[in-house]
Amino acid sequence: MLPKHSSRLIFSRSFTRVGPSTQRRTDEPASKYRSKHYNPTSTSNDSKPTEKIHLEPHILSRRLIKLCDDRRLDVAVAMLKNSPLDAQNVPVWNTLIWECLKAERYRLGHDLYIDMKRRGHRPNTRTFQTLMNGLSRIEDWDSHTKQLAHSHSIYELSGHDPSSAELSVAPIAAYVKILGSAGLHQQIFDVFYSLDTEGRLAPDRFLFTAMFQALAVKPYTDSDNFVQNAASAKLLWNLMLKASRRTNFSIDGFLVSSAIIALSRGRDADQEFALGLVAEHFGLVAFDAVDEPASPKKEEKGSIPLEPQSFAAVLTLCRNSAKPIHAINFFAAVLKRPESQGGPSIIDRAHVEQVLQSFLAAEIPASSQKALELVEWMLAQEIKSSSSVAAKIRPTHSTFNLIISQICRAENDWRVAAKVFDLMTGYHSHDFMDGVEATKPRFDRRSPGRNIPPTAEVLSSMMRIAVGSESRANIRQALRLIHYFGFRSLIQPPDTLESKKAMKDKAFYISKLAQAVLAGIKDCVQPEHSERETTCKRSWAMAVTSVRRAKSFGF
Repeated sequence: MLPKHSSRLIFSRSFTRVGPSTQRRTDEPASKYRSKHYNPTSTSNDSKPTEKIHLEPHILSRRLIKLCDDRRLDVAVAMLKNSPLDAQNVPVWNTLIWECLKAERYRLGHDLYIDMKRRGHRPNTRTFQTLMNGLSRIEDWDSHTKQLAHSHSIYELSGHDPSSAELSVAPIAAYVKILGSAGLHQQIFDVFYSLDTEGRLAPDRFLFTAMFQALAVKPYTDSDNFVQNAASAKLLWNLMLKASRRTNFSIDGFLVSSAIIALSRGRDADQEFALGLVAEHFGLVAFDAVDEPASPKKEEKGSIPLEPQSFAAVLTLCRNSAKPIHAINFFAAVLKRPESQGGPSIIDRAHVEQVLQSFLAAEIPASSQKALELVEWMLAQEIKSSSSVAAKIRPTHSTFNLIISQICRAENDWRVAAKVFDLMTGYHSHDFMDGVEATKPRFDRRSPGRNIPPTAEVLSSMMRIAVGSESRANIRQALRLIHYFGFRSLIQPPDTLESKKAMKDKAFYISKLAQAVLAGIKDCVQPEHSERETTCKRSWAMAVTSVRRAKSFGF
């Protein structure tokens, strides 16, 4: 049997072994959780029930727009009608009404407007403006008589509550556009005279702009109505000045541009009045000679900076008034103006093409060379501009075709036509000249869209210019050029369907090309020329035969 003190020793040892480990476990920190309110010992029955998430109107609007973008308009209509009442409000209904009108579902849009009122949603000013803006997109009102009647009823309802805080002339401006498109010019002034002179329903610059635009729409009957509309526009301008002084609204470029276009088809007095507006507001003074030096009196600064749509209206005035010299001088003045007043940066391709047509109409000397310089300026501006601006100034097929087929053709200027052809296609027409006769002409490969292949009209014009120049060298160069591009490829059916007008135009220019080829090949390819010329002559004879056979296929 062990001594008494040895048992104590064993007990003491066991205590010393167990004691420290137990002490460490009690000193360990408690587990930490992300939320201080979380209790891991609580059961799931003690947790609060989750709240129900309601559909909000702005979320419903986004879903409706997404469905409409996917061309599932009927599904969007069903979703709106079956959605909870808390998610429906007037802006949501306005959104879907606009999507219907934008998709040219005019009847469905009006049905939604009626259904909205039946469900207790009161239309606001934005509703009427949405309906009017959507209906104003209709161009042919002869086939939309019912929608025209709807626009009249909507106009009557839009201002039935004079005490409403939402009264505005914005729906009325869209209604005026509808009346102008429908040719109801007398009703436009009836609406105008029914408005208040002061207050929320007083005419503003947007309403006057819509009225001028309505007067500029082409009448349904004869062209004499243009004269009456121009006289009405002159009267309306004076009324606008009185209203601007009374209500203190500003006159902007859109308002002046709309008035200029409405006045451009009137009498000589109306057109002179429009030129006065151009000088007063845009600082462009008209004079009757090309490159006439401007006197200090003519160096004016307009009250409004010139913008692209304003410059387009000025050039339209010059075209309608048969004064191409003014257009050429205005264009030259804009090139010299500072950018703060509307300088060269506002010029786009449409402006340049109008000036090119003015070169042709004015019959100024060396217009082909001026046109070449102008298209070279366009290409230089394209390089210096950003991608968005470069696309607006970049010359296209219509620009090159206008220079070659009309301006160069009128003067039979082969040198300029060949240079413009190089800029258009990227090929070097020099490689088709006598003495060069390259097997494969040089080709400048450019970025997509900048190498424009020649059409039958362009090649026909090139051939006729060469024949008109009465130079055998030019004719031979044109023959080689056309032979390279392939005569038969022009008469082959295209990969895509073409309209009847496009097919008739193509047949016309192929016929003209064949006539020009026959006239040019008659005397220009002499027997003493190379064997290649003889082979070319045989190819042309076969090509002309192909043209004659093509007539049986619709040409």
